[in-house]
Amino acid sequence: MKRTFIVASLALALGCSASSGSGSASPGGKADGLGPQCSFDTAFAPGDDSQELADHVVAGREVSVADVDDLTATEVKQLIAAGVQLEFFESDATLEDAFDAADEGLIEIIELEVDDGGELVAYDWIRYFAGDNEVGVVFDDDTRTVVAEISDGDVLGCVQVPPAAFVCSFDEEFVGGESSEDLEFFLVGGLEFTAADQLTPRQLDQLAVVAEQAEIGTSLFEHADEGTVEFLDLEVETVNVFVAADWIRYFAGDTEVGYVFEIGTTNLIAEVSDGDVLSCVAQ
Repeated sequence: MKRTFIVASLALALGCSASSGSGSASPGGKADGLGPQCSFDTAFAPGDDSQELADHVVAGREVSVADVDDLTATEVKQLIAAGVQLEFFESDATLEDAFDAADEGLIEIIELEVDDGGELVAYDWIRYFAGDNEVGVVFDDDTRTVVAEISDGDVLGCVQVPPAAFVCSFDEEFVGGESSEDLEFFLVGGLEFTAADQLTPRQLDQLAVVAEQAEIGTSLFEHADEGTVEFLDLEVETVNVFVAADWIRYFAGDTEVGYVFEIGTTNLIAEVSDGDVLSCVAQ
């Protein structure tokens, strides 16, 4: 595919210059990623390829690692989320990893506006080349919600995958123990959060499963006491078993609630109810 830079073309049309940076990088190895399902069978209204998307560009700039101080908080999250969606790296990657995935360390941040029946709908488009292949991700404006993915210049529409349902019971013993005190024995780390925008894409996916299991109609942070949720790291090791897991823990009305996932996934393996542990399996 012929390589063209949309931001540079836009700059010429508007009579202004686009910023550029320099650097060297090679595309990162792909990794299994969570996120929405994207397919050529799912239409994305603004266009079927990047040339059609370019018709809706209203602003944009080219950035490199030298421009990190000029990025907004949302742009930083989108740059990392794009690399996760494209499976270049895991969700615990850094901003530097995002630039390393791009040829010459250059990424375009582009704003789109699409006329939808007389109403303008805005999108954010992260676009770059990796190994001479044009790739990218389109987000709903100012969010990390993926609505389209670009592969070699072609557009795949994306839909959000509903979280799986799990059945949890005391019938099967969980390898990590029968209570939250037992689980604490296997703690190896963790952080406390007070807002969803502090989380990685994978943590947000896990939070969606929690909301489904707990039948919470509001944000978990609104539901939790003092708006605080813990994301804890477990390494459960016995004579015969080693399990690395993510434990989401919070209190609701002074009742301890928790959900344990296989590490880095949305596969729920245990639930904590008032401090007691239930084993979980997918329906």
